[in-house]
Amino acid sequence: MKKSIKLFVFGLLLFVFSYENCFALSEICEVSSTLKAFKIVGVLILIIKILAPLAIILTGITSMVKAVIADDESEIKKCVSVLVSKVIVGVIIFSVPSVVYAVFDLVEKSKTTRSEFVHCSICLVNLKVCNQFISTAEAAEKEIEGTTVNERGFSHSSGKF
Repeated sequence: MKKSIKLFVFGLLLFVFSYENCFALSEICEVSSTLKAFKIVGVLILIIKILAPLAIILTGITSMVKAVIADDESEIKKCVSVLVSKVIVGVIIFSVPSVVYAVFDLVEKSKTTRSEFVHCSICLVNLKVCNQFISTAEAAEKEIEGTTVNERGFSHSSGKF
């Protein structure tokens, strides 16, 4: 399981920092593939925020019902302690996105990075606005692909002299 997570993270990093998208770090949140990666992470965070409490509630209810049906005092105490530990883990899982958002907020408050990373952090939180950013970035990338530089250093659209 850990190896597959490492491979996923490595693949995600390769996707984000692929050769085609070698831009300066200040422009990294203007690249459509980077925004798509942040959108995927935002969707995963949203799914985890929904599924983690549901899983805790369902497993807690089933284990408590089993313990009550068994009518064993020690089993009920054991079930309550397991349920408390699951709730603690759930709170930790639920608070991880808040920590991530707080880190991005600190990065954004820096004057030099405020405008550079705002699109990335918005893609983690607001998926609809992220789609607009992705469309804008893709349009800009298509415009850049259609522009070439001649021997004097002037850029022009290819085929439009």
